[in-house]
Amino acid sequence: MSATANKTPVHSLMACLLPDAVFDKVTDIKADWLIDQEIIGVALDVDNTIAKYSESLPAPEIVRWMESLRNAGIRTVIVSNSRKENRVPDISRALGLPYIVKAGKPSRKGFLRAAEIIGTEPEHIAAIGDQIFTDVLGAKRAGCKAYIVYPRGINESPWFSVRRWIETPFIRIASKSMKGEPR
Repeated sequence: MSATANKTPVHSLMACLLPDAVFDKVTDIKADWLIDQEIIGVALDVDNTIAKYSESLPAPEIVRWMESLRNAGIRTVIVSNSRKENRVPDISRALGLPYIVKAGKPSRKGFLRAAEIIGTEPEHIAAIGDQIFTDVLGAKRAGCKAYIVYPRGINESPWFSVRRWIETPFIRIASKSMKGEPR
């Protein structure tokens, strides 16, 4: 057995880090487009995806967007790593959604639990988030589609800036490979 036999091939790792679609903001993801992609459920991140860190409730455009998904029959579950005691429950209640906190992304468990709650297989779930190394990686490991959005808010911490710098090539590669669709 060679020394590299048990290692993950680089192309497989790259595939797990590349989103299936890139959007400027979550509200750009239309229900009819999701249905065309054979998506019947959404595993939705909170922080910087549907709410800025400074927002305790979803903005009106997020409420309207969520209603459009609901009207189209797309079931949604919030899947968050947040450890803030009230943040996710308050936002989930405002949107009328079930939620999973302390999901452990990039672990698969939160996404697989979302698929159970929605009642479908992971390949019919779109995970929507703003981070490559949690939202995209976890979704791909679980067998879900992974759609990335640019963050709703800017976090000024040095770690956030470094992480965004590292994620940028993956977002650019995904955007170019989609030939202008959807971004």
